[in-house]
Amino acid sequence: MEETHIFYNWIKRSRIVSLIFSFCLLSVPAYAQFAEGDGSKNNPYQVATLEQLQAIGESDFLDKHFIQTEDIDASVTINWEGGKGFRPIGSSSSVFSGSYDGQGFVISNLVINRTEDDHIGLFGVTSESVIKHVHLNDIDIHGRDWVGGLVGSGHSVLIEYSKVSGQIIGNNYVGSLAGGGYNQVNYSYSQANVNGHNYVGGLIGSYGIITESFSTGNVTGNEIVGGLVGANLYIHSSYATGNVAGNSRVGGLVGENEATPTGDYAVIVQSYATGKVTGDDLAGSLVGNRIANMLSNYWSSQSSGRDNWIGSNYNNKLLYLEKVSPSNGEEEWIGSESNRERLPVSITTSRTNLDRFYQTAKYGSADDPSIQLFGPPIVDVEDLAINQMQGQNAWIYMHKLDFVDTWQLTDGYPRLRWESPVDTVQAPDAAIIWVDR
Repeated sequence: MEETHIFYNWIKRSRIVSLIFSFCLLSVPAYAQFAEGDGSKNNPYQVATLEQLQAIGESDFLDKHFIQTEDIDASVTINWEGGKGFRPIGSSSSVFSGSYDGQGFVISNLVINRTEDDHIGLFGVTSESVIKHVHLNDIDIHGRDWVGGLVGSGHSVLIEYSKVSGQIIGNNYVGSLAGGGYNQVNYSYSQANVNGHNYVGGLIGSYGIITESFSTGNVTGNEIVGGLVGANLYIHSSYATGNVAGNSRVGGLVGENEATPTGDYAVIVQSYATGKVTGDDLAGSLVGNRIANMLSNYWSSQSSGRDNWIGSNYNNKLLYLEKVSPSNGEEEWIGSESNRERLPVSITTSRTNLDRFYQTAKYGSADDPSIQLFGPPIVDVEDLAINQMQGQNAWIYMHKLDFVDTWQLTDGYPRLRWESPVDTVQAPDAAIIWVDR
């Protein structure tokens, strides 16, 4: 009888241990060996499962190279680590510096719920890495500062051919693709909704170089909030169509333009925004605050609900100018430092390369070249009606866009040529199309 009792207790304890072990398996990922590869550029590790994806964050793999070989359903991450979900790959003390090529395979239903932590995303902190062809579908990301769907904080990171959908929520430096840092984003897009406090963007929260990319999700924040990027350095051939709402420095495309590391003005070229913009102070259809070098850009007061392209004070006819004396090369402000005069000038473009733009004006006698004035950057923006920006009308009214190599016509707004299908609408034969504005 005593032996039977002992055997029964042993069975009961074994079941309890088994249950605890099973619960742990559900709560914490069991790391798995990668399918194939050695982690080099020529023979990257192959990632085919969620457990292998999480294993990239181990210290032995942070400088290695990876390719994804299967779609990954990350639904179970909602139960990992007591509800905290997936652990971001890389941190401020253990930076990811390798590369990841998703090869167009999908990572779906990824959950990260770490509202008290910074540097949150599939990749938490990255430096000098390459991340491309990553498709994040229906993700749910929550963090504190530096929060992004793909990258929380990146430094000299190249992001290409990637997409994000779902929702990203944080406090400061929040974006669907990247929270912040100096990142280069090419041929990528977001369909995610983004919610934050300061430095909030549809694609990137702050800084970066953005080319041929777009965002269609709604963006909500407090200060420095933009449909594409919160704080901008450089945008080329990109667009934002989501609604943008905030308190101050709110723009349909950019919340605030920042000076580049070399002191140059920010740049926005061949881009547009169409979403509704709501803000209490310094809110504009394209830009919230601070002008940039603006070349061939479009906006719509009809779609944005605002009659200004920029929130801060700016007048196309009256500009702040600086005096340059050719004899000694020294610059000084016209007027006192505290009361800079606004002078009406005639503007001519002196240099229009993409690295730096200037406007040159003559002041005084037209035949007296002794004084030259260098003023604010080039501003080339145009307000169009919604139907002027759609279908064949866009070919006429948005003619400064490159419809040969970069943009294509559609039934709606112009889209980038790398999007598909291509050329669903042909350029019109007629030179004039009637528009009811």
